[in-house]
Amino acid sequence: MLLELALYLHIAAGFTALVVGAVALLTKKGAKNHLLAGKIFYWAMTCIALSAVVLAIAKSITFLFLIAIFSYYMNFTGTRTLQLKNVGNGQSPALIDWVAFGIAAVGSATMIGSALLKYVPLPQAVGLFGLILLLFSLEDFFFLIGKFKNKKNWLLRHIRRMCGAYIATFTAFLVVNVRTDPAYIAWILPTVIGTPIILYYARSYSKS
Repeated sequence: MLLELALYLHIAAGFTALVVGAVALLTKKGAKNHLLAGKIFYWAMTCIALSAVVLAIAKSITFLFLIAIFSYYMNFTGTRTLQLKNVGNGQSPALIDWVAFGIAAVGSATMIGSALLKYVPLPQAVGLFGLILLLFSLEDFFFLIGKFKNKKNWLLRHIRRMCGAYIATFTAFLVVNVRTDPAYIAWILPTVIGTPIILYYARSYSKS
């Protein structure tokens, strides 16, 4: 019964995140619709991560557990950065920020190691996500110790992370509904296509 509820919650939250995430991306930043859609997206992603962890533990699916950590870290740090606008200018991060960084650092090492040793299915996808998580955790370390003095850095971090979380949601949708040969293409294609778009999007805001 618990597994069925977790599965239904996972599906419903995934669909919700897919829809409201698109609304947040396409509406003006700071507008009421954007803020509301962003809040709903955050909690939908939280439900996705929690239900994924339950399913992964119950069915001993290490791959699903690692991907849940990856996607939720994007979601958490992307939202959390809205409360860290002055880090590097007198504000100190909270303990939860360092805990999240530690989980990401361990998670990235686990993902990369599992991929290299082929302990997980689709090691190409797990390795790619592990590398991305490693890069983000390194960025977060320097962000949390206040090395970034750019006043817009929090905004760029928010954009990159929330877009990354949405790519994770879209990836899940693609994997469930589309079969590719080899299978890992469906897992990495949204990231390959979406990353340059995120970089362009973030750069346009840094210049505005």
